[in-house]
Amino acid sequence: MRLLALILIPVVVLGAAPSVVLGATAPSSAAQAGASARAADRYVAILWDPATPPGERKLWTIYLYTRAAALASENDAEPLPLGVRAPTFEGEVRARRVALGLFRELEQTDPDFGSRYFDDLDRVEAAGFLREYVWRYLKQPSWAAQPPADLRLADFDAWRAVHLRHHVPVTHGRIAVRLASAAR
Repeated sequence: MRLLALILIPVVVLGAAPSVVLGATAPSSAAQAGASARAADRYVAILWDPATPPGERKLWTIYLYTRAAALASENDAEPLPLGVRAPTFEGEVRARRVALGLFRELEQTDPDFGSRYFDDLDRVEAAGFLREYVWRYLKQPSWAAQPPADLRLADFDAWRAVHLRHHVPVTHGRIAVRLASAAR
């Protein structure tokens, strides 16, 4: 089992105003004030995977920050539940797309830069199958049993049989909600 380093991300670091914690707004009633105070005790944490290849650290960092920012911006009436958080389907697609954008920039500016995983992901996205890829390779138990109606899974399955024959899906790091007092 890999050990993960813990990086706490106070919401303020993610660009929120100091009075905003995990997307909660200023309370307008006593009940909301209690919920806001409980939310203020929580942080979105990035659980960094030390086995991340050095050349891919920027890519996985932006992936994790994208997921952390989405989680931190959730504006639930109740505080976010504690623990490791699986991505939503759309959140996973978005985070992979952002990391892929950085990958493409790095490839253009650094001729020595490369990543087998992101090369595969680049081909997937160029073929128009990123959402299908996420569903087939990265599906979480928390996602609905039925795929979104707009997915072209049969087309993707035929494409991946040719283009992803030796592909290994990868994710480095996780996102969690932690109590602020646990970080001290």
